[in-house]
Parts: sequence; C-alpha cells; structure tokens
Amino acid sequence: MTTATECEVLICGGGVGGLVLALLLGREGVDVRVLEQAPSLPMARRAENIQPNGLTVLDWLGLLQPLLKAGAWRNERFDFVSIDPDGDGRPLCTIDYRDLPGPFPYTVLTTPAVIQPLLLDAVLACARVRCQWGMKVTGMERERGAVCVTAS
Repeated sequence: MTTATECEVLICGGGVGGLVLALLLGREGVDVRVLEQAPSLPMARRAENIQPNGLTVLDWLGLLQPLLKAGAWRNERFDFVSIDPDGDGRPLCTIDYRDLPGPFPYTVLTTPAVIQPLLLDAVLACARVRCQWGMKVTGMERERGAVCVTAS
C-alpha cells in the first residue's frame, strides 16, 4: 500500500537518531513524518553510551531524568585494558568524565529497549510528527521543486 502525504521533513528510520531528530524538529514547529521499515518499534540488541553532549540534548527535551529512572546507568569513568592474545589485561588508558566541566560529568549507558519507548512516547505526543511503521522507501524523485518519495 502506498500512502500519499506532505511534510517538510521526511525521516527514514525510527531508531534512536530518527526519533530524536523528529522530536527536535516537531517541537520547533516543523511537520515531520517518520517512515520505519519494521512493523513496530525496532529494538536493536546493543548498548547505547550517551556522551555529555547527547545528555544535554536529552535534558533539553525533558527526557534525561525519565531515562535515568527507567533503568539507564550513569557512568563516570571508563578503564580501557588490553585484550591481546596473552590476556594480560594491562591498562591502556582511563577516561574520567568527572574531570569535565559542565552539567554532565558522566555518560549514560542504556539499551534501545529502554530509550526508544521514552522517545516514541514523546514523539507521539508531538502534534507535528507522524510515524508510519512497516513502510519501505521504494523511490525518490524531484518534482516541481519538491522531493517526492514513494513508499509502500
């Protein structure tokens, strides 16, 4: 099924990056559509390490505290060790975020299963953003000064 709709910005992909971008633009008054190929919210099996600049964006969106309450883990330090074949595990370097200036001297470790539902709830509450699941982009062309995308 092909759906015709007009918007100022079309985002292909409903993962963390696509949802954050949709929310930022939608809250600025931009009409946004998110097309996601998966039939429901995609849940990648990986960890997300959100750096201080990303935490600034999440805080600005009002999502940092809900993320921390939802089970994300605050991390202040990373120790990198060798994983060479000898397995000696010798220290290589340490990054201590507590040495950084600013409001977020830490990172946040989470998974898409924790952060994506929070983002999706915020996106769905934004009147300027619509999400369509199970949509595959099949074509794109310029037509009368606009870009027309075909999806089904």
